[in-house]
Amino acid sequence: MHDAQNRRKAPGGYTPRRGGRPGPRAALFLVRAMLNAEFACFRPPVTGTLRLPSGLGTRGKRFWRETVGQYELTRAELELLKEICRVLDRLELLATVITQDGATTVGSKGQVVVHPALGEARNHQLVLHRLVSALALPDDEGATVPTPQRLRAQHAAAARWRGHRTDEQRRAALRPS
Repeated sequence: MHDAQNRRKAPGGYTPRRGGRPGPRAALFLVRAMLNAEFACFRPPVTGTLRLPSGLGTRGKRFWRETVGQYELTRAELELLKEICRVLDRLELLATVITQDGATTVGSKGQVVVHPALGEARNHQLVLHRLVSALALPDDEGATVPTPQRLRAQHAAAARWRGHRTDEQRRAALRPS
């Protein structure tokens, strides 16, 4: 067989060069893909009636209806919202399991161990926080949920300035007694 026939088409429709290095056509496809992703946030919001995604539980349906009723969302934001609703439903199921079985269970050798659903619930809570901060919905005051990076930066700044005096304390020290 000829070498060109052996090459597979890569995603995006371009054929990689020998050695697997992308050629100029690959760069063009990558730039187009990046521009589509980059400017997705500038696309107009989805209008009309939005159908409730199938398979959502009570908590997910409630959050979907409240959010869609209050905000105009783009397609990308609707996908994030759908995932948030699914994570909320999974958290509800995990909470039910933990309530029924308790926080501990018996391990393989008869020892008492933490219920595995507790670890899963903690992981789902982290995922939920990241999804909600990625969606960046403003609250009543206009503030959004801070990302984990922003929370770490705020904590570091607070620790850095903890021992420093405030302006008022400095002025009071300069005043004659």
